[in-house]
Amino acid sequence: LQKQSLKTEKNKIFEIDPQSQMNPLALVNQLFSPEITVEETPDKPDHRKEFVVTLKIGEETYKGTGNSKKKAKVIAAAACMEEKVGHCHYNTAAMGQSWNADDFTPSELGFAKTIANLVQQKYDLVTKDVQDHEQKRKVLAGILIRSCEKTDVSGIDDLQVLVVATGTKCVDGSKLSSNGLALNDSHAEVLARRAFKRFLLEQVKRFHNQESSILIKSETPPFLLTVKPGLSFHLYISTSPCGDARIYNMASPGESAATESKQARGVLRSKIECGEGTIPVSNMNSVQTWDGVLAGERLCTMSCSDKLAMWNVAGLQGAVLTHFMEPVYFDTVVIGGCFSLYHITRALVNRIQSCAGLPDSYTVHKPLILPVSQQGQRIPSKSSGYSMNWILGEGSVEVTKTNSGKCVDESPSRLCKSLLFLKFHEVCEIVASKKPYAGRLYLDIKKDASNYQQTKKSVVDNFKKDGHGNWIGKPVEQDMFSI
Repeated sequence: LQKQSLKTEKNKIFEIDPQSQMNPLALVNQLFSPEITVEETPDKPDHRKEFVVTLKIGEETYKGTGNSKKKAKVIAAAACMEEKVGHCHYNTAAMGQSWNADDFTPSELGFAKTIANLVQQKYDLVTKDVQDHEQKRKVLAGILIRSCEKTDVSGIDDLQVLVVATGTKCVDGSKLSSNGLALNDSHAEVLARRAFKRFLLEQVKRFHNQESSILIKSETPPFLLTVKPGLSFHLYISTSPCGDARIYNMASPGESAATESKQARGVLRSKIECGEGTIPVSNMNSVQTWDGVLAGERLCTMSCSDKLAMWNVAGLQGAVLTHFMEPVYFDTVVIGGCFSLYHITRALVNRIQSCAGLPDSYTVHKPLILPVSQQGQRIPSKSSGYSMNWILGEGSVEVTKTNSGKCVDESPSRLCKSLLFLKFHEVCEIVASKKPYAGRLYLDIKKDASNYQQTKKSVVDNFKKDGHGNWIGKPVEQDMFSI
């Protein structure tokens, strides 16, 4: 009887309109007439309001969280459609997208478009002298800083691109470096974050040299550096991050696809060595070994969806920078192609919501997630074997080969662990209290960032407890180097 009931519900949807442009909330209202309750999360500033909506259908409840009542209702309705009907697909005919303009305010969509345009313009400018075969890209990412005292996203003044990156592949396992000289992950958003860490290291150095910096000293113990009030950071990715954010069916409603299996959603996933796409980590060991990888074992690198979820708790700065500064988070994540608000919210936010017992300054951060329309349709093509990065204030663009993790002339990238660690030591030379770090292993400096390590462990434990799988770490030997 239950199967017949679900089949009837599915048929009712298709009787409404097989190419329905209705969003999940409209469909749920028409199918089930739920009881709706709305609660506002207390102690949130006006510009970071959060609402929790509960839909009750009989004895079943479905919850959604968003920065507006409407968005929270849509997310709750999508969860309901996912559970009761098997899909939450809508409004995909034109762009291969799964979002509806009515779910966002005009100012939010305008802000997202401005961010996307600024990153694209910067990319076009800095790569004009790059060879065509090196410039070919499938994914573009950028991080911007916004200096604005306004409390909503309607103001777009003082937006500046800090870093730009492209790339879709990872290093060949045989090219792993024991000296931190090779990039493991050359996906665009990961390179953008590494470039941003280099930018932050420069800002720490400028602060201690008493030069202009975006950082100030915190007024609370342990008196680390923190970002100046009124400044915020925003991520743009030209397509949804690989991994869980993409595990849904982009075909028309009613068509079957292997990715419609709900068991495949929410799980941690690993990138394919030297290739594209991801696979679940459920059957993998949580620790990789150096000799195992060199002997031919597949090198596992966590998906970008998983990494973004981690950054929403542990911060963008990584372990080493926490010796100088408090954690930093994205205020906004703008995504182009393959956008589904429900699935991206699940991948980047919902999977980490139950993390608890975090150290001071760390939080489960929930960035504003916005779409931007991408012109044209999906065109199957082979990814380039190159990636690139550009950093404000560091001159020209740098091109690297993804399979080796090094520059085209085989020199180490400025984003590799070793050169970022070298820049860390440059700052230590200025700050007297940090000079004891000289000569120590990179691994030990990371371990000494106790609050960061505690936070990361909390996220990893949370993933495992909630049945998402084991977080796969790289062989420890690759961090056993010093400067």
